[in-house]
Amino acid sequence: MILLTPESRLTDKVVNNADMILLMTVPMGSGRQTYDERATERIRRFSKRFPDKIIEVDGGINHKTIVDAWRAGAKAAVVGSYITASENPEKALRELERVLGEISEA
Repeated sequence: MILLTPESRLTDKVVNNADMILLMTVPMGSGRQTYDERATERIRRFSKRFPDKIIEVDGGINHKTIVDAWRAGAKAAVVGSYITASENPEKALRELERVLGEISEA
């Protein structure tokens, strides 16, 4: 079971005092978790609700899930174990750069 802060708690007053909105895409607490597909729609809702804010995502981000998050409106991501647990961290980072480049060209 995933417990998320209710979206109603993120009021306009709170957002107006923030530079960025961090959305967790996994339960907080441990690394190497799998991206929760339900997060994509949550990112989309926040991006539409607060179009002038940077939406950052954290949890289960890899070369595939970052595409879903970006298309939904994320503009920043925390990427941990996809890079650090990789046999070739530099290659993993370059793969993220490649797919993000393809999204920006589309």
